Amino acid sequence: MSPRRVAIAGALMVGLAGCGSSSSSSSSGTSPASYRATVNKICAAYNQSVRALPKSTTGSIQGLTTLANSAKNALAQVKSVTPPSSMSSAVDKWTAALDQQSANVSKLLDTFKSGDTTQLRAIAAEGTKLNAQANAQAKALGLPSCATNATPSG
Repeated sequence: MSPRRVAIAGALMVGLAGCGSSSSSSSSGTSPASYRATVNKICAAYNQSVRALPKSTTGSIQGLTTLANSAKNALAQVKSVTPPSSMSSAVDKWTAALDQQSANVSKLLDTFKSGDTTQLRAIAAEGTKLNAQANAQAKALGLPSCATNATPSG
């Protein structure tokens, strides 16, 4: 594995990092402020856990797979928080973008394992676009902690 391929893959993995990670749920009567507070708290906790990981996490398939699985679990936790009806449509679009990111990361890992650098670059470029889209949606929803791409630095 070349360092460049690891860096590209690592950059994509952290695209999902701002998705959240603690268990939390909410009733359908949640206010927008309560929803934002809950989801921002989830995302902040997840970002903190990613930052605590060793920098070397992004240097191996195993580490990248761990990050990808953590991000998928985090996304499931964010989805477990029911948004207020006034935010449902925007939240659905945001989580759909995160689902696309997750699928992109799975393709990236498979391609990373195969060693096809041309395809890896194309998938990474798509992931960068999806990441920017999801981050913009999170910001628009008032979820700045979810628009943060934390990286392992422990």
